[in-house]
Amino acid sequence: MPSTGRTPSQRDPEQDFATITELFAAMIGAQEGQALATDDAWINHAQILAVKLFKQACSVRVVVNATQLDFQDGKQIVFVDHSSATILARACLETFIVFHWIFQSKDTALRRFRHGVWRLGGLMDRLKLHPSTEQAREAIGRTRLQAAEQIADIEASPYLGDYKPEQAKRLLKGDWRVGWSWTDEAVRAGLHKKYFQNVYSISAGMLIALTSAPCRWGKRSRWRISEYWLWWRCKPLCM
Repeated sequence: MPSTGRTPSQRDPEQDFATITELFAAMIGAQEGQALATDDAWINHAQILAVKLFKQACSVRVVVNATQLDFQDGKQIVFVDHSSATILARACLETFIVFHWIFQSKDTALRRFRHGVWRLGGLMDRLKLHPSTEQAREAIGRTRLQAAEQIADIEASPYLGDYKPEQAKRLLKGDWRVGWSWTDEAVRAGLHKKYFQNVYSISAGMLIALTSAPCRWGKRSRWRISEYWLWWRCKPLCM
């Protein structure tokens, strides 16, 4: 058997990522074609969030590839856009945590309530926009009606009583993350607290080393990001 150059304890980040994305795609596709009752249409957002996370993870994989520019004078620049990769990796974590917060409970009523307050947050953000066309003004009008309907649904839910009065006011104004933090929910999702804090912080050790690494210039200069970084940033997706 040919040697792979790795000990049994070492992992191949490229193969790990390929395995994750293949399984992820299969899980998303497994829900295709399943009919939902009108009252359960909100559940479709589970697949929408899953697709969003899948695309974000794949985009990270693309962005961490080195960009090479060749100029007419023979100079060559090879670099990795660390800041964009970091933003995408951070978005992966947040989407994963939002998905867990909304849909992990076995209580359907709680899942629906959390989906409602999350959706209200998005609607309220949209209402902050300043429409400049008639079409945009009509869209804002529809959004205002949707927000009013969503607020009524939230107010009718017994789960609103789990919040303190001041928290409930903030919730109904679109502040859907009242009472918890990214770290809190990451731990509930099974991630180690310190691990998550290190990964999520844009100033964590490995990220500082990567973003401060110089980009090399010259006719034959090459610079490649460690493939381990991809696995390190995307590891929460397989947990």
